[in-house]
Parts: sequence; structure tokens; C-alpha cells
Amino acid sequence: MLYHDVTASLRAPGRHPVTKLSVLATGSEERRCQEVLAGGDRYSHHEFCVIDGVLFEQAMRRTEELRVQIDCGNDDRSSLTYVYRLRLISSIPGDTIRILELASCRIELPPPDHAAPFPFPRLAVLRLERCSSPMRDLATLISAAPNLATLHIARHSFCWYPERDFDDGRFVLHCPSLTSLTLDNDITCIEGIRAIDLYAPCIVTFRYTGTLVDLAMKSKATDLTHVYLNLQIWYSPGESDAIASTFWKFLGSLRNTKSLKLNVPAMGSIPLLDNGDNIVFENLKHLEVECDPETDGWHHSKKGSAMSVATLLRCCPVIHELKLALESTSSKFMSFRSRRARGRKSLLFTEFNTSRDLFNNRRTMLDDDDESSEFEEVADLPGLTGCGFDCLQNHLKRVVLQFQMEDVNCFGVRLAKFFAETCKVLDVLQVDDGVHNFRRHINNNVDKWRDNESEKQKR
Repeated sequence: MLYHDVTASLRAPGRHPVTKLSVLATGSEERRCQEVLAGGDRYSHHEFCVIDGVLFEQAMRRTEELRVQIDCGNDDRSSLTYVYRLRLISSIPGDTIRILELASCRIELPPPDHAAPFPFPRLAVLRLERCSSPMRDLATLISAAPNLATLHIARHSFCWYPERDFDDGRFVLHCPSLTSLTLDNDITCIEGIRAIDLYAPCIVTFRYTGTLVDLAMKSKATDLTHVYLNLQIWYSPGESDAIASTFWKFLGSLRNTKSLKLNVPAMGSIPLLDNGDNIVFENLKHLEVECDPETDGWHHSKKGSAMSVATLLRCCPVIHELKLALESTSSKFMSFRSRRARGRKSLLFTEFNTSRDLFNNRRTMLDDDDESSEFEEVADLPGLTGCGFDCLQNHLKRVVLQFQMEDVNCFGVRLAKFFAETCKVLDVLQVDDGVHNFRRHINNNVDKWRDNESEKQKR
């Protein structure tokens, strides 16, 4: 019924060509959406869907924008790798299409021996969400769009066909005009990406989420400005050297970027550089590292985490802004956001009210019970303290630290003391230690640490 109604409208006398088509399929489950898109026949879902048939209509042959969104109680546990199939080459008007956004689609291309060319000269935006295809087919499709500027691939299942069994997990992307690339390499998808060869000389923004893979940049990418990485790093016995090599090759391929946001399981999960390696982010001005606040199973020593920070500082000699959101080292501690989400508000309000009263009465920490004295003996950080870093001497002006203060000698407090004493050109040191008691917040000690260090230098 759906297909006949749509085609009747498209074949109506005097019908103007359709340049934009948006399809939204909603339902309680994906299999029901699959039946509807197959024309209502529950046994015909293996055939091509009504969208495929609609696009064959003459009124659709000048389509410039096609968007298909599937909202069928999206469940990551679904056994379906696609909801509908689309013969991309024969259905999509390649000469006119500029924007193509598909969700839960199995992309069909002709066999490898198909001689007819299928370029998409005007395609500028390609977004694929939970779709499936052989890896080589997707790479071929992307290569057929020389003017592609935005590419977004999320949770893609790279299905295997016997006649195309040469897919080895290496995703080859040839994108001469690409400026924005987003890859969500979900490990729950079938046959995920194991390696990436990227030719994108015009790329400005790169986003990657997923397991650590071998990344090789086949172009210099001199315009690269923003990099967002959410890396799932899993260490197995005997694999630490290989993981370290892959990690730094991945980051080293992006060394031209001006801004880097890195999400990792824990600060100590960032591997150290071998003495012979020389990876320098010569243009990096902004670095942000965020750790999972409730990471389970990561119990790195303070020295190990400090050495990871030292490695980052050494690789970023001209950094201006640094933000570190640290994980908690004990499972009984959790971030303020997590505590708030679990309803533990009463203690926070009590601390806040106490702090507000103190502030209103203009009572500083020194006016009270000298609760700041416990911060006077904060220990140094082996692996950081005493080391020289170019960025701390000449460039680093703003540091933001976020952590849950477990005790006065926890890694976050010691790190704050290190930056307060070591950064020579620092303008801002902002600390969120999860403490809402005005007297105990370590921001009150930052100036004291800096003054003490200045006095030492004068002696």
C-alpha cells in the first residue's frame, strides 16, 4: 500500500521533479520496520525495499538530497545487520546527488568485474549509520565521489561475500576533497576496521571512536585542525610493545593538528615512547585528555600515570592550553557527575552550604582551623618532578584539572602542585577536585605553592 501510494503521487500529471527526499521509519522493533519497507510482505525482506523502487521513478531522477532515518526501538543487541537493501548505483541518480544519509541499510554495488563506471561527481556529504557492506565496496563508493567533503561512518558492519573474500580489514580511503571525517569503529559490529590508509590532503577535522588500529596517513594533511579520539585500549600479556607502537603511530599520523581531544580508559593506559622515537606535535596548541571516571580494572601507579603525562608534555612543546580529566584510582570513588546521577546530593549540599557561609563571613582557610596545613607536605611526582619541558618554560598558559580528591596526596593534588610550581608563564590553573567545602578546595593552595616556588628561586 505504501509503495503504490507514493508511486501514484510521483506519476501524477504535471508532477515536478523531486530534488529532496527524506524517509523516517519508526516502529517498536526493527523487524517490523523491515517488513514495512519491504512493502508489507514479511517474507520479501531479502528483496530490495520500497525506497529502491521509488528512486527508479522518473520524477526522482534529479534527486539531490536523500535522507533515510530508522527509529525502530534501536537496540544494539538486535541480530539484524540491516533493515533494508539499496542498489546504490542503479537507484541513486549519480549525476545529481549531493547529500546521501542512510541508516540501517545494506549497500549493494555491482560485482567487482562490472565494467560500467559509476561516479558521483556532485556528492559532498555521505553519512552512514549502522549500515553494512563489504569493506572494498564502501571504499569504492567513496573513491567514486571526488568532491566528497564530509564523511561520517558509524557502527558499520563490513559483511563478507565469498566472491569478495580479499577484504583484509584494511580500510583504504581516497578522498582528495575531504575536510571532515568521522569513523565510529564499534567493536560490536561485524568485521570491524583493523587498519586505515587515509589519503585526505584537505582534511580539517578527524573524529575516531573505537579500538586501536593501524592508521597510515597517505597525505601530509597540513590543514588538520581538530582531532577527537576515543580509543579503546586493551592490554594483553606480551602485547604492550605492539600496542605502544600502534598507539604512537596512530597519533603520529595526526601530528599536524592544532587541537587534540583524547579519551582513554585511564591516564596510565597511555603507553610510553621508546627512547628512539621522536614524535612531536609542532602545531598543537590545545590538548585535552579525558579518562573514564569509572574505569574498572585499571590500577596504575602514580608514577606510571605521571610518566604518561610527561610523555605527552614532551611531545607537545608549544602547547598553550591543557585539560586533564583524570580517572579515580579506587572503585569506591567516583566522579561528581556519577555521584549526582545516583542521587547522593545531601552531602554535597551540606558541603556547599558550609562553604557559602564561610565565604559570606569572609573567613579564609587561615582564619579557621588551618585545614590547609595538610597540603603543605604534598609529595612530588617521580617521573615528572625535576624534569624539564619546553612547553612549561615558554608556552603553557592555561591548565584545567578535573579529578576526585581522595586524599591530599592523590595523583590529582600532586599534579596540581607540579603545574603550580613548574609552569613559568602560567596565567590560569583551574582545579575541579570534586570537593565542595570551601576550606578544603585545593584552589586555595595554588597561589601558595607558586609563591613558595618563587621564594625558592630567589634564594
